[in-house]
Amino acid sequence: MLATSSLKDLSGKRFLVTGSNGFIANNLVNKLKNMGGEVINLNRQIDLENNTYSSKDYMSGELSFTELGRIDCIFHLAAVYKHDNSRESFREMQQSNLLFTNQLIFDATFKQIPLIISGSYTQNLNAQPNAGMTPYASLKNASEIVAKHFSENNLLKCGVTRIYESYGDFDSRPRILNRIIDAALTEDEVILPKLNIELNLLHVDDLTEALIHIYEEIDNSNGFHVFKIAPVRKTDLSELIEAVEKIVGSKLLIKRVTGSRSHIDVTRIWDIGRLPSSWIPRRDVFEDLEELIKNRKIMKSTHTVIEKGDQCLNF
Repeated sequence: MLATSSLKDLSGKRFLVTGSNGFIANNLVNKLKNMGGEVINLNRQIDLENNTYSSKDYMSGELSFTELGRIDCIFHLAAVYKHDNSRESFREMQQSNLLFTNQLIFDATFKQIPLIISGSYTQNLNAQPNAGMTPYASLKNASEIVAKHFSENNLLKCGVTRIYESYGDFDSRPRILNRIIDAALTEDEVILPKLNIELNLLHVDDLTEALIHIYEEIDNSNGFHVFKIAPVRKTDLSELIEAVEKIVGSKLLIKRVTGSRSHIDVTRIWDIGRLPSSWIPRRDVFEDLEELIKNRKIMKSTHTVIEKGDQCLNF
């Protein structure tokens, strides 16, 4: 393991986190609280006892930033991803990934609140800026253009991220690592790309730590910054499969297809953005595999694994 990065105490700081019922955002909320920060959540469901307010009320204007009080940074991790091409799905992605995000950008600008927007490498087809692989990615690109406009006019402190794949204990998302482990445990078929691909697999502890480092960095500087949040080394898909098979003791039943999932079917990871200053990832997926497999067994036995559901997510 690598040495952990140093982070400042966050006592007295107040943070707004969107989509905090998602895996990454929930882990971020816990980390902010453990470091002394106070967290306000903006979600689809209201839970005032836990400082959770309605994103619908915020969009309609019934909830304002004035009512929420002082906020030192916004972590915007709420997102909607739909894999079908229906009008309804596009409208839902547009509502969350464009309109909701743009409203946050506007309020953060005029309330002078640093803003961190979660983003995906799928926004950079062939390593080009503003070249989304999917409608989801293109809508997120559109919001980033708005944020960049305000930032370049010295009105907004903004950091956007490029995240590939994350993992962690008791992660119910149907990510590629979880699908591989589940298939090995059940001897069910797993659908994977025809081509061997590279994976940037980053533990959620490292990822949330990186987000806090980004807050500390943009809080002390103006402008628009693009950060990549990546592990020390990339993971070869075939190497990962071999390691899982060795631990479980069975061969994977794999169906290779083209276009299995548009957001992972690439042969190489695109290195867009820069790493957060002073941040050092310290976890390695191969060292974590045995514990991850153990946790997946527990989850499957208690029916907490999501078998399908690549449609709607919070980071």
